[in-house]
Amino acid sequence: MSSAFLESATAPGHAAKSEDEVGMLLNRFYSNASRRGLTHMVTAAQTIRKRRAAILAAVRLGVKVPATKAFANVV
Repeated sequence: MSSAFLESATAPGHAAKSEDEVGMLLNRFYSNASRRGLTHMVTAAQTIRKRRAAILAAVRLGVKVPATKAFANVV
C-alpha cells in the first residue's frame, strides 16, 4: 500500500507537483487509514508518517519513481 501511494504521489504525470500538495496527500492518507482502522493500513500510515520528511525531501529534489520503489523496498 505505501509503495503504491508513494508512486502515485511522486509520479511525473500526477497533479501533485509541489511539496505542499504531496504533504496534503500524505495527510489525507493518514486520515483515511486511521478511519478505516485496518491493521495493515494503520501500520503503513505510521511508517509513512515517520518518514514524512524524507518523502517530502524526495519530492523537493525530484527523485524519480524507480528510486522511490527502491526506498519503499528498504522500508
